[in-house]
Amino acid sequence: KASEPPKYKGNKGSDITLEQWLQKMGLWFRVQNITTDDDKITLALMYLEGGAHDYVEDYVETASNGGTLGSWTNFVNRLKAGYRQLAPEKTAQTSLEEWCSKAHSTVIQFAENFRRYALKSGYADMELIRRIDN
Repeated sequence: KASEPPKYKGNKGSDITLEQWLQKMGLWFRVQNITTDDDKITLALMYLEGGAHDYVEDYVETASNGGTLGSWTNFVNRLKAGYRQLAPEKTAQTSLEEWCSKAHSTVIQFAENFRRYALKSGYADMELIRRIDN
């Protein structure tokens, strides 16, 4: 049995990005054998809180009244329109800078987040190697 997915509160309130949350929801749907768009949307609504919940209040209202919710793709696109990062490379570069300036107790602790930020930073390999050296 898979553990439940995390709650998503929006960009400022969540520990994960929208993309990470959507991936976790997708995996959870697969493990739980949830296949219909209405079921996916209804369950996703239950894992939204705060601003993210308020952003799709019309879906919540429709679901509460037993209405048809439309396609999962449209629901995801709606969330992405509101919560996508406007400058993902710049955000990753800033996160990479902050991460590299901290002390780390193990190499793996450093490497896990370094890799995550590096892949999204747009930096060339030589620039990334320079940051590791520093």
